[in-house]
Amino acid sequence: MRFRLDSWWFGVPLLTRGPLIALPIVLATDYPAVQTVWVTFILLCFLACQALAWPWKVPLLNALDCWMSYCIMILVAASALYLEPINKEGVVADFVDNFNTGIMVVIFSSISSMILMALSALVHRAAMGGSTEYA
Repeated sequence: MRFRLDSWWFGVPLLTRGPLIALPIVLATDYPAVQTVWVTFILLCFLACQALAWPWKVPLLNALDCWMSYCIMILVAASALYLEPINKEGVVADFVDNFNTGIMVVIFSSISSMILMALSALVHRAAMGGSTEYA
């Protein structure tokens, strides 16, 4: 058995990673900037899933697999340097604008939820624990 017993399910995402990486190339054939963004996003999602699950039995394999996924993401992102500049109009420019807007919404909503949690922890002292609790 390759995976830890509590990560038995990791084979399914591992099998879907290949077709998902090929999908942007099929769907956005004439738009290499869109391909680059989506392949990087897919690899990032799988890297996060792997870092959270830590599925391999040997810890060194987990660290090496995370490192290799990170290196592949860097190679894909670096390949964007060879792309032609994006026109101010068109499908690719619309995609870039919408994608950037979506990422900014995610970032600001994450920051807002962190601020709300911190404020609620100040108001509700039970959320931070009492003086009788020790680590």
